[in-house]
Amino acid sequence: LYPHMLIDETGIEGYRSFVRAVLDAKDGSALWHCYVGRDRCGMGSVLVETMLGVSRDDILNDYLATNLYAPIELTLDSPASRCYFEAVEQALEPRGGFMGYLTGTLDITEAEIAAFRERHLEP
Repeated sequence: LYPHMLIDETGIEGYRSFVRAVLDAKDGSALWHCYVGRDRCGMGSVLVETMLGVSRDDILNDYLATNLYAPIELTLDSPASRCYFEAVEQALEPRGGFMGYLTGTLDITEAEIAAFRERHLEP
């Protein structure tokens, strides 16, 4: 399921729109959320953190933190899982990983990513 959220046509268009909306939020913050935060929003957060240059281990740990902070009744049957994250990584490997997905599949330019980092990271 997780790889298809990103690589089928609906997923590509959805994540392209999402990333563009985050990039276009130049005068403040961007808020995205869903019921629990591990699935569509979790992968959206992975993409934003990738654009910010966050390490793979920190991104994975942030994704798995859903299990610590979401109510147990929402994660008991289907927690955020390393295997879901790794399934997406494997599916995106031929596209150049998460960054390749952003630049190659979603058509986000390296200049846009650099400007995003400049706006949101301290020097």
